[in-house]
Amino acid sequence: MEKSQSIVWDGKEGKGGKIQALPFVTHSLALVCYDAGDLCVQYAGQTHWLCPGRIGRKKLITDNQRNPGDKVHGQVAFSGPMQVRWRTADGARHALELDLDRLFASKSVPHQEDPERIYQPMPFARGEPTLLLEVNGRMLNLYLDASIQLLPEPGYVQALQRRRRRFLAFRKVF
Repeated sequence: MEKSQSIVWDGKEGKGGKIQALPFVTHSLALVCYDAGDLCVQYAGQTHWLCPGRIGRKKLITDNQRNPGDKVHGQVAFSGPMQVRWRTADGARHALELDLDRLFASKSVPHQEDPERIYQPMPFARGEPTLLLEVNGRMLNLYLDASIQLLPEPGYVQALQRRRRRFLAFRKVF
């Protein structure tokens, strides 16, 4: 049985106040593979492999708090569809094409920060948000992960502050 859930930010107000959009033109790509193997992602003219010939470890609760590890930086947002293929521990093979232009139509990170506090020369820490593709057994998740840089509040240490945001953009269970 196939279950799908797609959560796409529509630019409207959310709980707690006005949701605003912080646009971006490039992004990083990070891949993680749990309880699955032979993950192959084709995107932006490149092919990326994770867990070739083996099944990755089970996902831990603490993995939800981790920053995406190895990344491919400087991807133009969005460089065509993303082709994803993998196999589960029981040997079943899965494939999906993600239309990133539809999933991220606004090409922006939704946030509720004070626009006056956003550090305009470089609003994102490390320069750009990250698309995090996670395969966990039969489930595929695509997250938008970004650290927004903020000017310090008056009276605080004069260093930029960061506010991390991670949004589930797409989920499909096979």
